Amino acid sequence: MSKKKAPAFQFYPGDWLGSQRVTLMSLEEEGAYIRLLSYCWQHGSIPREPEKIARLIGKGASITLAQSVATMFQPPLDNGSTVGDVLVHDRLQAQRDEYNAWLEKSRKGGKASAEARRRNRVECEPPLQPPLQANGNTTSSSTSSIEIERERTPSLEEVLAFAQNLGLAAWRAEDWWNEMESVSWLDHRGRPVHKWQNSLARVRTNWVAMGSPMQPISYSKTQKDSKTERRSKYEF
Repeated sequence: MSKKKAPAFQFYPGDWLGSQRVTLMSLEEEGAYIRLLSYCWQHGSIPREPEKIARLIGKGASITLAQSVATMFQPPLDNGSTVGDVLVHDRLQAQRDEYNAWLEKSRKGGKASAEARRRNRVECEPPLQPPLQANGNTTSSSTSSIEIERERTPSLEEVLAFAQNLGLAAWRAEDWWNEMESVSWLDHRGRPVHKWQNSLARVRTNWVAMGSPMQPISYSKTQKDSKTERRSKYEF
């Protein structure tokens, strides 16, 4: 796995000000040390040669200054022996290793979490409904589904009781219930009506907008036009 470079290392002022080695530095050495720590974190190491270290410090740093501050770094170890032509910092290296371990743990945890969500989604998905048979009827499992959905529909008594609490005329509530029965409790998009109380509340809103008639309105239109107008009122 490729290691993502951490943008910053932890800097604790208490540790810095309490370090005897830092306290014994001159102000110039302390500033150079901060710059080299930053380079070491960015690139993983700093050059071993004092001349290159002086150029990294910049601002006219001398070779003597570079040699002095370089003592704060160590050559990397391989099987207990120093190797390479670079220097590393033990505290920064420990932070880098800890960060990479955290990244790996997070990657594995994220992967496991994604797999758990995928399994849960698959287990929760309802089975596919079988296709319609030639006679237009579904199989027994589909029929059972419809029967279960049908059992959730309210009775006329429930609708009338709820309408009374809403202040909706009983005739209007019964008219709505009969209409919903005739369409198998499906809305105008063919979806089952689950929250019938919300639909009945909208019926009351339209009923109030019509002047809250206490009995059915007589229509002078033809039977065909009357059915068309009535149906349009229930396309919520």
